[in-house]
Amino acid sequence: MNITIVGASGYGNFGDDVYVKVLTEHLPNDTITIKNSDEPRVAKSPCDLMIIGGGGLIYEDNTAHFDYMKDYMENAIDSKIPYMLISVGIQSTFASWVSYLKLALAISVRSEIDRYIMNQTTGLVVPWFPDLAYLFDSQSKYMIPDDPIVFIPGRNIERAKRWENVFKETPDKSRVILRLSPTEEFKPIKEFFLSIGQCQVIEDASIEQTNYIISHAKKVYSHRYHGCIMARKYEKPFDNVGSWQSKIIHDVMPQMTNLRDAIKHIELIEKCKTYIHERKLKGV
Repeated sequence: MNITIVGASGYGNFGDDVYVKVLTEHLPNDTITIKNSDEPRVAKSPCDLMIIGGGGLIYEDNTAHFDYMKDYMENAIDSKIPYMLISVGIQSTFASWVSYLKLALAISVRSEIDRYIMNQTTGLVVPWFPDLAYLFDSQSKYMIPDDPIVFIPGRNIERAKRWENVFKETPDKSRVILRLSPTEEFKPIKEFFLSIGQCQVIEDASIEQTNYIISHAKKVYSHRYHGCIMARKYEKPFDNVGSWQSKIIHDVMPQMTNLRDAIKHIELIEKCKTYIHERKLKGV
């Protein structure tokens, strides 16, 4: 089947690139086209299914994000291409999304709070499963200290400074500062940590190397959603002290019984593929 995957990959952000990797690995018999908001916002023709996700794509703000997503969905509607949203999160109000969400073939979200908000805003009852990134297993070795303490900052240097005491209490040779997204805000954060103690700063790790680093950590301090996700995946102690992100509080911190239930996002895609195939056979 010809499938177009629409997300926010290609910018060096760990989580967004992981989603694409997971989807392509779990859909090996399909022809996949990857799209993001910088590309012409139409599905490649011919396309049998458009998948939007994963990630916190459902939001409205003062950027053109929703306009980009709307272009994709309207193109799918005009071209009679079924579309679905997989392992998505809600990050803000999203009134403009509602009519498009109601036309989706299927939707899965990545937390119970996302499911609740989706139902309250749209009336839709959608399933939630652990984030798709829990299925990412690929690793590539990266030279790091034994039993490193890994610090994964976000974009805010003031929140990073809240780690100062614990950073100073950590042995010099075990400190690792790991960048998950190539933002301009990382530079002053890096300079701050280097000014208060010895540490290894990692800015060039691939997603496979990042996965390796987190899996070998003794403990993880993370202000990034996927830093917490991967720490939980590998049963590493993690702390998000100072993080403001509700998606960490609501998606990651609550205990889940089986993180591998993330495979149910893929199972939902397979059900939709079967449905589309059967309709084609019937000439619908």
